[in-house]
Amino acid sequence: MSRVPERWYEYLYERHSRAELAEWARSLHYFRYCRAAGGHANDGDELKVVFRHGSEAELRRQFETLGIPLLDMPRDAPRPVAGVSYRGDVWAKFLPFVSHLPHIRQPSHMEFDGVACHVWIDAEKWAISITDSDDSYEVTQRCVDGARRLEPRLQPLAHDIVDPPQDNDHCICPKFYPDIWY
Repeated sequence: MSRVPERWYEYLYERHSRAELAEWARSLHYFRYCRAAGGHANDGDELKVVFRHGSEAELRRQFETLGIPLLDMPRDAPRPVAGVSYRGDVWAKFLPFVSHLPHIRQPSHMEFDGVACHVWIDAEKWAISITDSDDSYEVTQRCVDGARRLEPRLQPLAHDIVDPPQDNDHCICPKFYPDIWY
């Protein structure tokens, strides 16, 4: 770890104690708690699981297995033009699409088995993240309970899971914090 450990641990355990994060971590099989980069990154803490996929067909199979619909982009959907500035109200009208599969709409914010989550597809991976719906920068016990409810549904895709979902020490996982599990 390249950072000063004491300061890093102050930040890591600022919102949740080590004991609470350890209890959450040991109770989850696939989701991992990921601490925000912080500062001006405009990101938040999240519970996250990432899946690898090699093709559109594999991606469709994975989503079908989980019962998550993959929606086609409407042919007439307006699309932003690179280099053009848009007012917020205009930008809000653009539907997010999968960059390498522009005919597929990003799932984005959705409910999966009654759990509010965010699903995002990238070229070789896709992720499910859970944050508190009342505060998108926070992970709460409600998030952990939701992740616990979803995990049995993820089991058929366990062989496609990328662990850790975020390959750095912001991710509470056995690779970076083995003492939590052993």
